[in-house]
Amino acid sequence: MLITKKMLILGLILTIVIIVSIVLGLFLAQKDEDRIRRFQSNSAPEEKENPGHTPSRETTKTKPENEETTLKERKEDIKTYEKASSTKDVELCQQISNTRSSDICIKNIAIKTENKDDCEKIGNQEEKNDCMDKITFRRIEEFKNMEDCSRMLTNKYTQRCIGRVTSNLGQEADPEVCDPLTGEMKDLCLEDVGFKAITSGEDLSDCKNFTDKQKKMECIVYVVDTVGIKINREDCNKFKNDLKSYCEKVVNK
Repeated sequence: MLITKKMLILGLILTIVIIVSIVLGLFLAQKDEDRIRRFQSNSAPEEKENPGHTPSRETTKTKPENEETTLKERKEDIKTYEKASSTKDVELCQQISNTRSSDICIKNIAIKTENKDDCEKIGNQEEKNDCMDKITFRRIEEFKNMEDCSRMLTNKYTQRCIGRVTSNLGQEADPEVCDPLTGEMKDLCLEDVGFKAITSGEDLSDCKNFTDKQKKMECIVYVVDTVGIKINREDCNKFKNDLKSYCEKVVNK
């Protein structure tokens, strides 16, 4: 009877040990999965302006990027990513099996160290350009020259640069400051400078500084409304075709 009782107690203890072992194993497995999810989340690109873009870098990775990586490889990637980040070692980033994570690892280190040569090692062109622009933006000291903005590779940093320069110039800003820029970025600059500065000479021809037709039309309306009686139909001869007709309609209102 005593032996049977002891066996029951031992059996109960053994059962508890097994249950605890199973729970602990599940907890550790979940902890690993959570760590992997955090790694993948941190490795995601900051912006996806062109989600269909395919990295141009040739890679020696053993598996295609769209193939699911094994749990062991993901764990190795996490360790490599963390070590590369702490030591600022770009070569370690290049050992990461997932191309996207490898690019983000390189980008983060390049930005921290302000090393554009490391940006060149990024395969995804958008991430590479973003990396280069962020370093260029950080190195600009005064933001008083639109030439700096014209060297940006991305619209995001070009727009930020334009806003900073026009803000710093204040009342000193005039349309000529936008000359280093082209296309929509030039229009954005001219818009930031303001119609008032563009038309300070009360001359409709200043509206031709805009490259976008809609902006030219808005400028014509602004000049006519601001200058009023001084503008007549002859002033519209500075424009051609439909812009000339539009100008005449605005003047005749």
